[in-house]
Amino acid sequence: MTPPAQEGPRVNERIQARQVRLIDQNGDNLGVVELAEARQRSEKAGLDLVEISPNVQPPVCKILDYGRYKYEEQKRQATARARQKVADLNEIKIRPNIEQHDYEVKCRNIERILGRGDKVRLVVRFRGREITRPERGFEVIRRVLLDLDGKFRVEQEPSMEGRQIIMVLSQAGGGKSRKSVDEIIPLAMTRPRSERVPAPPPPSERGAAGHAGDAGIENVDESQSGASDL
Repeated sequence: MTPPAQEGPRVNERIQARQVRLIDQNGDNLGVVELAEARQRSEKAGLDLVEISPNVQPPVCKILDYGRYKYEEQKRQATARARQKVADLNEIKIRPNIEQHDYEVKCRNIERILGRGDKVRLVVRFRGREITRPERGFEVIRRVLLDLDGKFRVEQEPSMEGRQIIMVLSQAGGGKSRKSVDEIIPLAMTRPRSERVPAPPPPSERGAAGHAGDAGIENVDESQSGASDL
């Protein structure tokens, strides 16, 4: 029957090489020694002989406390796994006419989710005729962003998708959001369309309109000049 594969490095009697390159408990390289001598040194120090580099010739062994070595190795692996953690996406739903108390609860939940490194999918859903006033949804999102005080990063810009506005936020890495709230949701988006001031035409169009006006004036002057000559 084949013995089960051993996990981790070979230790003490499990080491099979005749010679090893030995590093003592102080980190000093003692060079290549016979395996029996390496074992004697580890026993004299009251520690273990651990094969830390088995794939070189001769293998490298170190005198150390194997129990502590395993503990430190497990800690390193746990830290590496934690750093590779994939952020969960948590959905928070908000109504455009949300009550103050409910709004405060939602904001606390958003801060808690972002604080633990996860992402928030913020959804403002419209019912019935609420869809005729989409600016109220953008107003709620703008309010949330202002209350978060920049402690977020925009993963997905707010966008209208059917009867809902969707935005995705994550934790701001090492600081605040690079974008201001006004850049994400301009104040004009929170006003009804009828109250929005139309944007001025581009400079090229303004210039063309100005030239056309000048041409009209010149034509009038020429006609008036011709009439006086007659």
